[in-house]
Amino acid sequence: MKKIRIYFCKNLIIIFLYLTLVLSFVLNENSSGGAEKDYFYTYDYILAISENLINGIKLLAYEHPQHFPLHYLFFSLLLKIFKKAYLVKFLYLHISILIPFIFFKCIRLVHHDKKVAFLLSIIIFASPYFRSSAVWATSDNLATLFFLSTIFFYLKFELSEKKIKNLYLAIFFFFLTIYTRQYYILFSIFFLLKLHEKKLFTKNFKKILLLIIILSIPGAMYFFYYYIYRISNLTFYFSTNLINNFFISVSIIAFYLIPFLIFSIKNLKLFFLFLKKELFYIFIIMIVTMILSTYFNYNLNPHGGGIIYRFFNSFLNLYIFFLFSSFFILMIIFFFKENIVINLTLLLIILLCFSFHTVFQKYFDPLLIILFSTLFKTKLIDNEIKKIKNKFIYYYTYFIIFYCISLVYNY
Repeated sequence: MKKIRIYFCKNLIIIFLYLTLVLSFVLNENSSGGAEKDYFYTYDYILAISENLINGIKLLAYEHPQHFPLHYLFFSLLLKIFKKAYLVKFLYLHISILIPFIFFKCIRLVHHDKKVAFLLSIIIFASPYFRSSAVWATSDNLATLFFLSTIFFYLKFELSEKKIKNLYLAIFFFFLTIYTRQYYILFSIFFLLKLHEKKLFTKNFKKILLLIIILSIPGAMYFFYYYIYRISNLTFYFSTNLINNFFISVSIIAFYLIPFLIFSIKNLKLFFLFLKKELFYIFIIMIVTMILSTYFNYNLNPHGGGIIYRFFNSFLNLYIFFLFSSFFILMIIFFFKENIVINLTLLLIILLCFSFHTVFQKYFDPLLIILFSTLFKTKLIDNEIKKIKNKFIYYYTYFIIFYCISLVYNY
């Protein structure tokens, strides 16, 4: 009887969350701030590709090349089949619902507990970026879906190394991820490091290399067509001030770590002990932070920055933001100081992935929630995830508040 009740409650929650997403679709929700604009800006390219594949891709590569064209090809194919953009968008909303489902499957591989996996996976529905991408059919959700599939098959391969097909599937979906949003290519460093660590790469080197070469051909052709042919325009997209990106990225990472600190008495106690022990390093970090802050000029950019930066810049001042940045850096060190090679690699990848002139929080959400739950190796977070059954209301409230704020302010 208890199992039936739990099954009924789970399905009721899923139906409710699904209906909220449908309502968002009907109301044209744009809680991320930029999804609606992105949709209308790129729709002409989708139309062009649906009418003439080669000319459409050339037009995209020439005028709007910051993304590889897979999403546009996918959307244009659906548009050819269903004719109406409204129907394609509604279908895309249902494709987006696969994200929390695959996330659930990934968490099950790491944490095993079904209830934990369910409660954690539905937090995705509170993400303004997931919801906006689902409503406006932007490439963000398609890239997230492919990347989650990559993680799923990679984790399955780690659990059973004899099933090499899971590694091949992980590589295949990873390339689909890159061809949707190319900055994910930096995560190849992490996967290669893990394969080398387990000495798995050498066992099937020829087959893996052949698969990578075959899957690289379309990307290489597109890369040479645009990024080499028009290389002078690269600086238009990438930031030349990495200090800006560092402070903004650190504050956004901290935003997603805060719940694991403030909702855990144990983690809070350990954090204060950590601070007491590392007073010298705290002093050094504060000095270095203040020196680096003199090169910070993101305040000249009216867009992006994330919720924490925008809060300090709008209601307090940047000096307090830099002071808190020292605290955020210490918090990141505290959570990820174990398994330093793997965790530091992932952190560096995240910092380098989004070295753009404008850094939006959507680049990190729901990516960080996914990475914290699957690829990062830290007991402090893992232990909190295991206890989410008792603290779920706190975590969900935190992200619901953020979602509600995003309906008014965009980051």
